[in-house]
Amino acid sequence: MKNITLAEISLNVLKELKKIGKSIQAKNLCSKLGLEYEILMTQAVYGLQQNGLASYTEEYVTELVASSELKSYINNGLPERQVTNRITN
Repeated sequence: MKNITLAEISLNVLKELKKIGKSIQAKNLCSKLGLEYEILMTQAVYGLQQNGLASYTEEYVTELVASSELKSYINNGLPERQVTNRITN
């Protein structure tokens, strides 16, 4: 058995993965651990993979996120609707 030295962040990730016990998306793991995605992948997951302690697969995911402008339209209505409401009220 060889000795492996892990950074604290890698050890924390490994413990969390063991606790979860199944595959998890990196963004969800980031949320659980309070880490940024880049830090998780470069400082923890890569090192765990190099030591044969974890592995990952990459998938391309398209994620749509509402802009602040869209959120404003959802809350206040489209500009045309706002004008119509002011005229009729």
